[in-house]
Amino acid sequence: MQRISLQKNKEFQTIEILPLSQPPKNLIMQVWLTLWSACGAMVLYQLFTANDSNTKIICIIYMGFWSYFEFLILRIYRWRKTGKEEVEIHNNKLVITRLTKGRGLPVTFDFNGISNLRIDTTQKQNMFGRMLFDEYWTPGNECILFEYNKKQHGFGLQLNEDDAKQVNRYLDAMKRKIKQ
Repeated sequence: MQRISLQKNKEFQTIEILPLSQPPKNLIMQVWLTLWSACGAMVLYQLFTANDSNTKIICIIYMGFWSYFEFLILRIYRWRKTGKEEVEIHNNKLVITRLTKGRGLPVTFDFNGISNLRIDTTQKQNMFGRMLFDEYWTPGNECILFEYNKKQHGFGLQLNEDDAKQVNRYLDAMKRKIKQ
């Protein structure tokens, strides 16, 4: 599956990056989410029907943990099904937007303030970190990093090395073109 698409116009260029999608794992995630939601509903029912105060306390504590993991898996599931990253270049600005179901907050950077554009290689050095961020059940880590106002920013969640190099070369070329 082609995850990266480039769209060029006279006024702007857009790089669209789709999330990693594997239908069998999406099905597993959907089943897990359904069962996890049913488990939470049963504990919530127990919370309101229990007569013992100790049972209610345990249910409240459990629901705190349950709701945290429900939020995480729901967010990742929605990202895998309907998400994408859009990187737009226009008017010497770089605009990065992570969209889920067409909604997201754009983050704008002045292209002249961007420095140290690179591919993240630290994950490759740390076996545990690579294993953690390459898992399908996590949103992943940004593969393309840059510095802006002395802070590190990034995009390109779970891109493979070839795709990351392609996007990085394109952005380097655009940066050189803008500086001319």
